[in-house]
Amino acid sequence: QVNKARQAEARNFVATALKTQQINFLELNRFGTNFDELQAEVGLPTDLKFYTPSVSATNPGTGIGFVTSIFATAKRTTLKHYVGAAWAAQIGGATIPEVYTAVFEQTKAGVGSPAAATTATNSAVATAPANFVALAK
Repeated sequence: QVNKARQAEARNFVATALKTQQINFLELNRFGTNFDELQAEVGLPTDLKFYTPSVSATNPGTGIGFVTSIFATAKRTTLKHYVGAAWAAQIGGATIPEVYTAVFEQTKAGVGSPAAATTATNSAVATAPANFVALAK
């Protein structure tokens, strides 16, 4: 039960960082590529007790095709890693892109390290990294 409470820190952090990424995209037509940009938006705390946070951008740029990942890497092998993904897609007859997000949890604590999720261009679905599963929204 103690580890579940500690893992909540990571899940909450990743979810908040993804919401901040949505705000960035809606206001600036791009995702933040570092925590300074995200902290300026909502004061995102990055001094986590049990996790090391990081952000990574794949295909940096604006608009469609840009994917950003938020990582919460466990400081202890008894805790699971978490990964969040935010991406923009323009699906069907949409006239503007929509921002999608997903949070992934490591299937077994202490095995491997977090990796970025992937998504196809103009897809509403992200693929979990190896040894991770998507959490329900």
